[in-house]
Amino acid sequence: MREIEQMLQQMLSTGRDLTAQYKRNRIEEARAGLDRVHTQAERIDALFQQLEPRAKISQAA
Repeated sequence: MREIEQMLQQMLSTGRDLTAQYKRNRIEEARAGLDRVHTQAERIDALFQQLEPRAKISQAA
């Protein structure tokens, strides 16, 4: 769970950085950085998928 929180914070930070680039008219750089957000989102999704079986076991108990 801690890793999910860390990844989420990292993704939010990346989003803020990209927004700042966009506002400074560095639009192409900001768009190029969207791949980082996508990669971070995929990692968060994978972490949730790892948690899912454990949650089902907890509910069954």
